[in-house]
Amino acid sequence: MSEKRNHHVIPKLYLKGFSPDLHEANPKVWVYEKGKPFFDGKNQKLENPRLRTTTKVASRKDFYAFEEIDGSKNYQKYEDILEQNFEKPNDSVLEKIRSFQAIEYEDKEKFSRYITSMILRGKQGQRVFSQAEVALRPEKRNELEKRKLADHEIKDRMEIFVKEQEKEAKGEREIKRKIEIAEKYAGYVCGLNWYFFIAPSRCKFITGDRPVLYNNFLNLGTWLIFPISSDVCLVAMSTPYSKHTNWKDKGNGYWEIDGNNFENLREIIVSSAIFELYFYKKAKWLVAFTNRRLDIRLSRLTISQILKR
Repeated sequence: MSEKRNHHVIPKLYLKGFSPDLHEANPKVWVYEKGKPFFDGKNQKLENPRLRTTTKVASRKDFYAFEEIDGSKNYQKYEDILEQNFEKPNDSVLEKIRSFQAIEYEDKEKFSRYITSMILRGKQGQRVFSQAEVALRPEKRNELEKRKLADHEIKDRMEIFVKEQEKEAKGEREIKRKIEIAEKYAGYVCGLNWYFFIAPSRCKFITGDRPVLYNNFLNLGTWLIFPISSDVCLVAMSTPYSKHTNWKDKGNGYWEIDGNNFENLREIIVSSAIFELYFYKKAKWLVAFTNRRLDIRLSRLTISQILKR
């Protein structure tokens, strides 16, 4: 059997939620490239947006591949781990949320692992991983100081530790550590207050190559935004949030929000994408909308600034 080398940094079933043809075996989404003008022609390299199957979207050749000790390349191990341990267990949870069904606590636990794994994939994951690796260094230093080693010995061991981190960063260790980090933070995400927001009539959510947005992770005032389909978006926060008087209670923890708050969420999602956005249709206005939005500093935003009364 041939090895998997077309590795998805965003799962196909997730992208399916933003497709106009949900019941197709191989659904498609419209891919918008940030910074490119609208072009509707036969040149696929210039076309923006362009319609592509979820099999091809957000995939990178050999993205999770690593070199074994014997020098051989392993292309499949972590693509399979992500699929079997994080994606497949949540197929039914995704379907529940997309059809506005109630989810149980067990579903919330599983889906929290899915969310944290999504943070650690792709370009966003590279940044988070680098920050996590740097954070390990003071932990290592504290460990050495507790052993009452001499200052010069602590310095020598720290230099070795940093060199080992840098040496191993491109191999299996990087991928393995990402999965460990995803597991570690899943419990925190599960403990947040979750709210499912339904897009108002004639409005649709969009997603991008940075699908999970958050600020002040692990601190008071945390919020997390995760579009789950064209119709529903998860907003989770560390403190309970009272609903707006003009939101419509749809039951099971789902709320249809008003147009103003929908626009606020969409602007943050569009602004925060790194390179690409994924939408259910071709829209010239969305290209202009996207290209007018520069990256924003999520860490500076509070949930009250996003969801305005």
